[in-house]
This record gives sequence, structure tokens and C-alpha cells, in this order.
Amino acid sequence: MKIEAVEPVSRKHGVIVELVRTEDGWKIEAEGKQVPIKKCNLANLGRDNYKVRMKSETEGEVIRYAHLHCHSDNSLLDGLAKVSEIVDAIEYSGALTDHGVLCGFLEFYKGMTAKGKKPIIGFEAYVEDLDGALKKNHLILLAKNLVGYHNILKLCSEGSEHFKGKPHVTWEMLNRYHEGVIATSACLAGVIQRYLLNGQEERANEALERYISIFGNDFYIEIQRHGTPEEDRITPVLVQMAKSHGVSYIATTDSHYLNQGDSQAHEVLLCIQTQKTLEEKHMTFPGTGYHIHSSEEMEKLFFDYPEALDATLDLADKCDVSLSLGDVNIPAYPIPASFQSEDDYFNFLCREGFQERFQGTKKITNNEYNRRFEYEISVIKAMGFVPYFLMVWDYINYARKQGIYVGPGRGSAAGSLIAYCLGITDLDPIEYNLLFERFLNPERVSMPDVDIDFEHTRRNEVYQYVCQKYGEENVSHIITFGTMGARMAIKDVTRVMGYPTSVGNNLAKMIPSEPKITIDKAFEKNPELMDEYKRNEVSRCIIDVAKTIEGCKRHSSQHACFQAGTLVTTVIGAIPIEKVLVGQFVMTHRGRYQRVVRTMTSIAVKVYDILLDGNSEVTTVTGNHPLLVLQRQGAETYKVWKPTAGIKPSEEKLIVFEAGSFFERPIESITERIVPTGQVMYNLTVENDSSYLANGIVAHNCGVLIAPGVVSDWVPTSMELDELTGEKGVTAQVSMSECEDLSLLKMDFLGLRNMTVIHEVCDGVVSDYGLNAVLKEIGASGPKFRYQDIPMTDRKTYQMLGSGMTAGVFQLESPGMTRVIKDMFVDINELPDSELHQCFERLIAAVALYRPGPMDSIPDYIKGMRDQSAVHYDHESLRELLCVTYGVIVFQEQVISIVQKLAGFTGGRADEVRRAMSKKKEAVMQHEHEVFVHGNREAFEAGIDKNYAPGCIANGISEEVAEAIWGKMDAFARYAFNRSHAACYAFVAYITAYMSCHWPIHFYAAMLNAFINNPEKVKGYLAQAVRRGIKLLPPDINRSKELFSVETEKGGIRFGLLGIANVNKAAESIIKERSVHGQFKDLKDLYDRTADAGEPLSNQHLEKLIFSGALDSFGMNKRELRTLAELVVKDYKKSAVERTLGQYSLFSGAQYELIVPNMSEYAEDDLLQREYESLGVYLSGHPVNIALQAMDKSLKQKLITITDLVTEGSDISKNVFVVGQVKGLLRRYTRNNDVMYNFELQDQFQGIRCVVFPSAVETAQAHLEEKSIIGIYGRFQGDETYGKQIIVDTVMPQGKLRQLKKQMLLITVTNRQSQEEVLELIELHPGTVPVYLKTPEGNKRFPLRKSIRLSAGVMDRLKAGWKIELITQ
Repeated sequence: MKIEAVEPVSRKHGVIVELVRTEDGWKIEAEGKQVPIKKCNLANLGRDNYKVRMKSETEGEVIRYAHLHCHSDNSLLDGLAKVSEIVDAIEYSGALTDHGVLCGFLEFYKGMTAKGKKPIIGFEAYVEDLDGALKKNHLILLAKNLVGYHNILKLCSEGSEHFKGKPHVTWEMLNRYHEGVIATSACLAGVIQRYLLNGQEERANEALERYISIFGNDFYIEIQRHGTPEEDRITPVLVQMAKSHGVSYIATTDSHYLNQGDSQAHEVLLCIQTQKTLEEKHMTFPGTGYHIHSSEEMEKLFFDYPEALDATLDLADKCDVSLSLGDVNIPAYPIPASFQSEDDYFNFLCREGFQERFQGTKKITNNEYNRRFEYEISVIKAMGFVPYFLMVWDYINYARKQGIYVGPGRGSAAGSLIAYCLGITDLDPIEYNLLFERFLNPERVSMPDVDIDFEHTRRNEVYQYVCQKYGEENVSHIITFGTMGARMAIKDVTRVMGYPTSVGNNLAKMIPSEPKITIDKAFEKNPELMDEYKRNEVSRCIIDVAKTIEGCKRHSSQHACFQAGTLVTTVIGAIPIEKVLVGQFVMTHRGRYQRVVRTMTSIAVKVYDILLDGNSEVTTVTGNHPLLVLQRQGAETYKVWKPTAGIKPSEEKLIVFEAGSFFERPIESITERIVPTGQVMYNLTVENDSSYLANGIVAHNCGVLIAPGVVSDWVPTSMELDELTGEKGVTAQVSMSECEDLSLLKMDFLGLRNMTVIHEVCDGVVSDYGLNAVLKEIGASGPKFRYQDIPMTDRKTYQMLGSGMTAGVFQLESPGMTRVIKDMFVDINELPDSELHQCFERLIAAVALYRPGPMDSIPDYIKGMRDQSAVHYDHESLRELLCVTYGVIVFQEQVISIVQKLAGFTGGRADEVRRAMSKKKEAVMQHEHEVFVHGNREAFEAGIDKNYAPGCIANGISEEVAEAIWGKMDAFARYAFNRSHAACYAFVAYITAYMSCHWPIHFYAAMLNAFINNPEKVKGYLAQAVRRGIKLLPPDINRSKELFSVETEKGGIRFGLLGIANVNKAAESIIKERSVHGQFKDLKDLYDRTADAGEPLSNQHLEKLIFSGALDSFGMNKRELRTLAELVVKDYKKSAVERTLGQYSLFSGAQYELIVPNMSEYAEDDLLQREYESLGVYLSGHPVNIALQAMDKSLKQKLITITDLVTEGSDISKNVFVVGQVKGLLRRYTRNNDVMYNFELQDQFQGIRCVVFPSAVETAQAHLEEKSIIGIYGRFQGDETYGKQIIVDTVMPQGKLRQLKKQMLLITVTNRQSQEEVLELIELHPGTVPVYLKTPEGNKRFPLRKSIRLSAGVMDRLKAGWKIELITQ
């Protein structure tokens, strides 16, 4: 409804003003005056006041309704609009009402408030019907006031206790928490509406009366119009019911997307949720108009119910919730009785820590240290953060007392001297020039952020301690969501719209692999994508929809999945699950092949081993993964999906696919197993296969919230899956940053595998070499070895890094980073001892410069490092601040120091400048830019600015230089890294590098154990160990521990029993029996003793132990051991029967020996394959090794092993010759329908992806077979984005590798032109065959310096142009 004032109301367009009814008619009230409006039809306005949004100085639009039913993408894969978009679209007042959750409420509240709009907090609950049935009936619940807000939190949180498909709110809960809550009857899925649709009007009235009895006149009936016959039928009935019961009715739209044109994108989103395509029967919303309506649209839609629009405004007027953001809500810390207050105890701990850190050093009396100490204490006390520091100190102190290794710190907290004195961090911030203001800024009050790294296997112990100390009900995890990235959005849309997978994959490849990349950014970065968008209608259609859904929060599959090696039946045969690719077709439970649309991995610590009756193969799966089960009820049987943990082996059977048909199979056992180190598990999402559908929110179990009381008194919670433990736990429905907004205590308990590695190495070297020897080596003294005491100036360590040996070194082992590190330490051999301290500074800079830092500055940094005389400073005052980084701005702290020193900013204000630059706050930057150059004297004297900053010009720096410096800071600060964080990470990197350099056997054993459930990592570290000259020792029944172990006397690493496939729990019983009763004498002794202990080894256990080499010490070959195993098992069972019957004879048990005749060993290929099946790696050899031994010497000279190629850290493209075994061969087709091949070429430890493009297929495909041994000439590409791969040029079969002899080519040339053409051909096809030129007379040969590659095409060209002879010698 448009109105026009008789005179200007406001010069600001978009401003909200009041329209009020007066005795003199309607007037606009603004800026303290009332302005009459021109005559217009306002007959439908039933209220005395409305909000008006001014479109110009005189014209405005009456806001006719409050939007009270609105879903965002927090209604996962159901709502399309993002919260920020909803905030912009709502005209003035409105509510966010997502399904069953309050996620996003704070973003909505803050966004609406910032724009001068009125937010209403609420959600759409799932409720019981009158009979108490949980059938996902809907009810909108809104907070009327602060009491209602807290009750809304409770209703949302406690609904998880009544979960059936969705969290349900019960009638009892509504009665208990109704105060201050407004309820509306929701959509067609509401209780009242469903009764009416079912023809149960009496029940509908009963439900209405029950709601009124709870909420009184705060209950409203909703009427909606989306053009459906159901709505048309019941709307008059709903209105009549409202009138007859004396309640108001409101007009709403069930908005799920922003604009009317988004309906197709929303339909695609629903198909993504349900794994359908648009061509199939799929879920849709009936009718139209599920977008956010304008007032004009609502007036037209509800022209006959204007009072229903007014009622929405009446409801909105009732709501008044003002949240206190910024108050400090930290739980009280329980202090010892001998102290008067938290401040008193904090002061004592800090001063005690200062003494412990610096006693006996000059720092104890140093003025800088003492001033900084007192300043930080005063700031922490003034900001009210003493309890926070006490709590962090407490749980870190607990961890250390329990022997849990704690990292040196991370993030800006390392800039605090108090944190260092309390032992929260382990780097002296003054020594390493780390700024306190980067951590706590007294001019910007925000919660501290201390993130702690613990050993990844023991992090949960610290979490449990916190729960016990502060009460489990006061502690929760913090939620996080996976969002739909640009690439995934394109692939999902392609699938749903029915286009070939290759189309989506090709488009997705055009999206750069960068953090936070969007399709719009990809257009800017990759012109090829924009060209494709403009010229191809299909691509344009896909991209347009993908742009709408990208960034939406999405469900992800359960972290439930299968272990590596589990075979998946595909259209091309059985493939291990970890090798299955998106786009491949797999068999589903419906007996048809469907496309894989997503592959996932996760870590599980609790898994279940399933053994089917009559089958020796164990399937390992997580407990929450649903399997198809045959369930019996009376005489009837049903196929149902059940979580693995809930299957009853004695009562139910699994449906399995064998020999081309589905069968029911009895279950012998389902055994729960704990994997303390965590196990990598794999999962697939298959289109149209319901078995892979799952609830989608993931608990970020690193983030921990500690509330002053019960968590649900402060934030909404839900029960979400903890991806580490596999169990559901209380999870706050707010993000990390929203915890800060609510001033609640949040902490990150991070599990860092490298801390586990450091701990294992420390314990190992002390155990093997002795404490004194280790302390002597590192030049330390004390009662124990601490990794913090390792010297930071060890030349050998930096030399190792400079050589590119970075495998396993924290943060440094990627190819790109390795190249940077090699450049950083190129001068390490010439660097004097007195300058070795620079090396750690370089390491800090490397961590900061490499992603996500300002990588473009790396060449300038290295250039300055090599020639410091060439370093240029824009002003001499910068030398002191930037000399450590050779004139390059690398760290955020340098920006802070520059504006402090050059322009006189306070530390707090300087940090605000840094923050504005990094977060691109343009308005703040423009203001501070002016102050940096010219100062703020006038603003300061006028009281506008509370701190005086003279500016650069007043400090003698020209305006031109000041502008240049600001420009560089602005450019670099957007990417510059936190020095405190970089220093901590560099410290861990150095410690792991030192250990790799000085104690490589212990280091690699620890790395293998840390990643024991990641097969690819294990293979990589095994390969590196071999390159370092470390022996790999096979598992041994009498020497192996559970995990990898060090045997210093053999100079090697012994495989653990847990590394043997399917041995699992048996490993624990074997080791336990061995430790109690001594080593095993032979196979019979092994079996008898474990069986006597109640844990007999299965046939599968024995098989894997034999072929892994674990029983080689018994002095028999594997064929003999396998034969003996059968006899041993039969003999033990026979003896057991005899003992039971009292027939135990003199010839039983240990009094006789089972004899096996001498037998020939299995073939070498067979042994290697069985060893691989047992250990997951080829340990004693590899089929490729046999080929390498017989390879022609000239080829060997060109050969680079796959292991060397993959592990050397190269990301530089180059021509290579490699030999390996073909695995996972896939025939594929280009968009032009040309054939191409993908496969992995493997050697003993590593594999590399190979691609045969159509141009090379003709000559290559005859030699490409699964498991064949081939040689490849090709182009190695080490791009980090797409991984390492070889583009195949030529394939050489194994026969030619073995039989190749020396060749030479004789070419007869008749004149100079003929000779020049030959030389030109050799230039185009360089190779290894020597070339000689002959004269036509044939009496002379002239050797050429260059050789040629004789491909089929080159030979054809030679034969066509010259007389040639190919001589083999």
C-alpha cells in the first residue's frame, strides 16, 4: 500500500517511519514532527499505527504484515534462503522459524537489530498429537519476552529427549515452559490442520482448546494460501474456529526460499536431500509462493482477510526480547580455601609461574619483563577474564599431571606473558616478539580465545575432566555445519537435473581449488568457466541453479561407514570402497546399479566386526550404519534397515548378495571393538539408495562450551553425533563465534597427532638410550627429558630440511612447502654458528608465508634473505620492525607495530587497524587511513577520539611515503598471518624435524602408529623409512607389540600384530598370554595356550598370522605352517572332547608332537599377494621388483621409482620413466566420446595416478591390463590442487622391459636438405636410440650427438622419407 506525504518527511531513502491515526486523519510521524498524507484509500487499515518504509522524501510503502513463518538453510536441505538474505528481505519485523532447531537465531537477531528491524526469536517445533503420538506435527513457538526466550531454549533443547525421526516437544513440556511463549498453529502439517484434513473437526477443536488452555490469547491460528485445494478447503473453517474460540488468526506464508524465481532451485535442493532426480517421482511442495512476500503481495493474497495481516503486526508488537551481548558469562572457578578471591589466587599462580620460568636468568629482574607482567595482569583483571585463565590453567595442569602431552600453544594466546608463566603456552613472547594486544585488546572487549593441542588419543580425558569438574549439564560440544561448496553444488545440480556425471565433473574442474571459493569468484579467476557459461546452454542452466544453492548448509552422511578394503560390487567388478569414485555405478539393495554421487571418510574409535556363518571374512563397520536385516515377527518375516549396533545375531539375518542373487545369511557374531587411535572409515552416497540417507548435523567435538549453569539455560542444544566416539552428546546450536557474542566460555580441545608422536619418541629414546645419554645429546639437565629443552639451533636438523627431507615434519611435508623450505635453508652450510638463531625465524616466516599467507611475497623474502644489502625500506624507521623478515610484511603483528611506531597509535587501536584490514572493513579502514597519515588532533580535542594519534606527517614522515606504507600494509594484512600462531606451529615443526633427524627409527615408528589406520599414510612413511636406511622387520609372534615398535639392535621397525588384517582383538590376547607365560615354542603351543585362555585363534587368525610372516620364527615354510594349523586345531578339539569324557591319554597334549612332512613353498607371486592381503603392504618384496631385477641396464639408468617420485616432495612437472603394476584400470570416455584410461601404477609402497588421453590410447591400450607390469614414459605433474599424476605418452610391456637390447638407427641422407630434415625430426622426438647418418654409397657412418624416440608414428615418418636400418646388438 503506497502513501504520499504532502511535504518531505526525510532525506534518507529506506528509513522506517510511523504512520499514525489521529483525529485529523492519518499522518506520518518522523523526526519529531507529524506530516499529513495525501488522500488515498486506507479503509483496510484496522490498526492505529503502522510502519512505513520511505521510498523517497515524500513517498512510502506501508508495511502491512510481520513475516512470522520463515525457514532458512538451517532447515537442512529444506530451506534455501540464508539468514543474511532473509534479514535483507524482511520489511521490518519477522521471525526465523526453522524446523526443530534454533540454529541461526543469533545471526538473525544481530542482523535484524543492525538494520533497525525487529527480530522475533522462535522455531517450528515438532509436537505430539492429542494421543501423544510423535508424527512430526508442526507448531510455531515464538519468544514474547526474556522469560519466553529462555523457555524457547528449553523447549528446543529438551525436544531431543523425545526423538522419533525429529526432536519432538510434548504436551507436558508445553505446559512446563509456556510462560512468555507465543504459539501459532503452523502450516498444513499442524495438529489442528491435519485433523481437519482427515475430517476430524471435533478433534481439531479439541486440539485448539488444549492449546488455548496452555497459551491463552497468545495462541494464534495461521491461514496460508499457496494455491492448494487443501488450504482452500480448510481456511474458512480455521477462521470460523478462531472466531468461535476468541483467538486471533494470522496470515502467513511458509517461506523456504527468497524469491519466487528460486522455486526450481528449491526443488533441486529437495532432490539432493532425498537423492532423487527431477525426472523421477520426487518430493515437491504443493502449490506455489513459498518465497518471502512483500506487503503488496500479501495484501493481494489476503485481500479478503485484512484483519489477518493486522494480527501479525499485533503479534509482533507483543514480542520484546533484548539480548545482553557483551556481558562476561564465565563460570566461577573454585579456588582453594586459603585464598580470598579468584584475583588473589590468580595473582599467586602468575607470580609463582614467573619465578619458575625465569629463576636464575637475567629476565627475572629485566624491566621489560616485569612491566609486561604487571600490565598483562592488570588488563586481564580489568576485563574480567581471571576465571577464564584459571580454568585454562587448571585443565592444562591436569593434563600434564596425567602425562598427557600438551602443545606449545596456538593462535594469539602465545603473545601473552601471563599465559607463558601459567604454563598455558611454551614460547617466551618477549623473546620471540609476540604481541599481547593481538590476544587481548583493552580497547575492544572480546572473549579470550585459547585453543589447546593435546595428544589426539587422550584429548577426551581432558574433556571428561572438565565435565566432572563443572558438571556434565554445564558442558557441551559446539555445533558446526558442512556447507555446499561451489564444486559440490555443481555436481549435485548436474545429477539432479539428469545430465551426465562427466558434465558436472568437467564444470567442477574449472572451479579453482581454493578456500572459500565461490562460483562468482571462479568466473573472475578462470575465464574458461565464463566462456563455458556463455556458450553452453546446459552449463549455464546448471551453474545458475548451483549459484543459488552454493553455500547452503547441507546434511552429510553419517560418519558410519566401512573400513578400507571392504569390497563394493560395481558394474565393473568388486572394488575396495576406498577406491570407488564418484560417477561409478554400484549395486544397490534393489538389485540395480546406481551412480555414486559422493564419497566420504571419517575417523571412528568404536567399530563392529561382523562375521557371517560359514564365512571367514570379517566386515568392519561403524555401529550407526544401517544394514538390511531379515527380521521375524511371529510367522512373518520383514526386511528392515537397522543400525549395526542394534542387530541381534541370534534373532536376525543379514541380506547379502552372492553369486548374482540376494540371500539371507545367519550371523555368527557381531563384536564391538575399540580403536583408541581412531580408524579411517569410508562411505558412499548413492543416488536413489535409501541406505545412505542420514541425519545431517555434525558435532564439532573440538569446540567445548562451559556455561555458568545448565547449558540449555543459555543456548539451545540438541543431541548430535560425536564423530570421534560414535555416540550422541549434548551440542550447543550456536557456532564458535556466536558463543563469543553471548560472552560464553568456549574452548577448543584439539587432538594433534604430532603431539602423540612427540610423546612416543620422547619415551622411546629415553627407554632405549637412557635418560642421561638423551639429556647429554640435547645439552640439557634435569630430572626428566622435556621436548621443550631441545636446542633450537641444531645445524643438522636445518640441513635435513634444506635437503628436502620433510616427510612427517609438522606443516612442512607438502611438495610446495618442501620447495619453500629448501630455498629457506639453501645457505645452511655456510651460515656461521652465531647466526643459526635466524633459522627458526625463517621457519616461522615459512609457516606464515605459505598458505593461507601472502605467498606472492615468498620470492622477495628469499631474495632479501640471500642478499640483505638489497633490502629496501620505505622509511628508516621500518628497518627495526621489518629487518627480521628482510623488508617484507609477513605478520599481522608487524602491521600493529608499524602503525604504533610511525603514527603513534595505541596498541589497542593498532590492533583494530589490523583487524579492519584483515576483515576488509572499508569504512573503518578509510577513517584509520586518514588518521595514520594526518593524525587525529581535532577529533581528539573535540572528544570524538579518546586516544591521540599524531600521524606519520607529524612524526616527520612525508605524506607520499606514508601513503606508500599504508598501501603495502593494506595489501599484505589481508593475507598476513598471526605471528604467535606461526611461531607455535614452527616450534612443533622444528621439534618433529629434530626427532626425524636425530632419532629417525623412533620418529617413523611413532608416525606409523599415529596414522596406523590410514593405509596411504602408512605406505608413505614406510617408503620414507626405507629411503632413510631403516629396516622394516616383519611381524613376529614372539617379538611384536600391538603397534609398530623400535628394535634398536636391528636398526629397524617391527610391524605390530594389530597391523595384521583381521587379527584385531586376538593380538591383545596373544601379547597378554606371552607376557604372562613366556614366548611361544611352536604353532601348537601358540594355539593351545590361547585356546586354554578362552580365546582360541580362528582359522582366519592363523591364516593371516602365517602369511604376514609372524610365525616364520617357528622354522617352517608357510605351506607347512598352513598344513600344521589344520592339524593343531583338530587335535585341540579332539583333546578337549577327550578331557570332557575323561579319556585324556598318555599321548595327549604336550606329550606328543604333530609331524608335518617337508613341503615345497608357495610360488613367490602367491606369497607376495597373500602377504599384501595380510599386511596391506608388500613387505618382503613386490611383483615389480622381479621385473626390475631383469630390466635392461640402459632403462634402469632412466628409471625413477614411483616411491621416490611420490615421496620426494616435488611439485614440478617433468618427463619421467617409471615401472609399476597396474591397479584399478578404468576405461572412460571424453565429452567427444573418445576413449581414455585412468589407473594407478604401484610399486612396493606407493602408487601414482596415471591418465592415458585419447591421443595415446591407440599404442597404449594393448598393454593395459589389471595387475600387469608395465613401464611408462610420460609427463609427471605435481600440482597440489589436483594431486600427483602421470600423463602417459608411451607404455612398455613387461616383455620389452626384460628383453630390450641396445639399438642404433642408420639413416641414409642424399643431400644437405635431407640431413636438416633428419635433425629437425630428432629435435621433435628426442629419445634413447643413437642415430648414425650414412651416405648413399654406404661407406661412411657419421654419429649424431642426439638420440631419437622410435614410436610407431616416428617410424612411419622415417620409412616414408628415408632409407633406414634399425640394428639390434
